Amino acid sequence: MEYKFDSCATYQLLNTMHHTKEKGDLGNLKIAAEIAAQGFKVLVPVSEHLPFDLVAYDQETGNLYKIQSKYCSINKLGLISIGLKSTYSSSSGKTSKRYTNNSFDILAVYCPNLEAVIFISEKEVQKLS
Repeated sequence: MEYKFDSCATYQLLNTMHHTKEKGDLGNLKIAAEIAAQGFKVLVPVSEHLPFDLVAYDQETGNLYKIQSKYCSINKLGLISIGLKSTYSSSSGKTSKRYTNNSFDILAVYCPNLEAVIFISEKEVQKLS
């Protein structure tokens, strides 16, 4: 995507969307759709620097569930490898941060090879890490 504005000066805005960011966005949308299909309301936090990406709201009970979403393809060994850390870019470079207990309630993984969303409780994630 490229935009050019010709007035006093010429400005170009090039597409700076990272491929991994696009995958993450797609994963978030697929996971949000699955959460909604299961009868929950989906809430989206304003900040991108939280240890979770979505919140599932159960209107019947009033419970809120923090959802950490991941986009993970099947690797060459036929496995889904899930990185248990948050990575983002800032003016100081790339930052990675491992999740801690209570960072999220549910890990939701979108696998494009299977066209499926897999939900894993935080307690199960702690057993795996």
